[in-house]
Amino acid sequence: MREIPVAKRISGQTLPGAALSRLLQSLYNEAEWMQEVEISAALNTFFGNLACTGNEKDFPLSLPKLNRRIFQFVDTHISEPTLRPCEVASAMGISVRHVHRVFSASGMTMGDYIRLRRLERCRDDLANPHLQQKTITDIAFFRGFSDAAHFSHLFRKTYGVSARKFRSQVSGGRHPYLDVAAIRDLRLN
Repeated sequence: MREIPVAKRISGQTLPGAALSRLLQSLYNEAEWMQEVEISAALNTFFGNLACTGNEKDFPLSLPKLNRRIFQFVDTHISEPTLRPCEVASAMGISVRHVHRVFSASGMTMGDYIRLRRLERCRDDLANPHLQQKTITDIAFFRGFSDAAHFSHLFRKTYGVSARKFRSQVSGGRHPYLDVAAIRDLRLN
């Protein structure tokens, strides 16, 4: 039996470390179903990937950089009704638990952030005169909501006015454009 060399610990906070961790866990979970030849090939591939990671310092993923990438990914995919923490974690090469830690550090859950960003985009669309032909439900569904009643409730709770009334007031020029940052500040005080 060959002795496996012991290497310096690779942090799961780096992209290579997170990817290798998931790969190793998958190999462990599937090992009992694999034939010896398959296990040998899988381990050779794993160790080849491990060797390619080089020095961990070559791949630092700072927390601020990771945070920006996560929020950017969520913002890019915000209109997808199936956007979930597992999808974000997979795209970032980190664990779902780590995704939740990033959001908790921001003071909100991932679900809270998604709802807020979807509401902001709906509000912008409702205020857009070029989208007047779209129904409120069409706008809500396009922005990732899947239930019109739920959207209506959240919009009223967040902005203090129904989506229909907001749209009519904005189009009539009677309602100032609402600012989500100001609303958040009011709720924090």
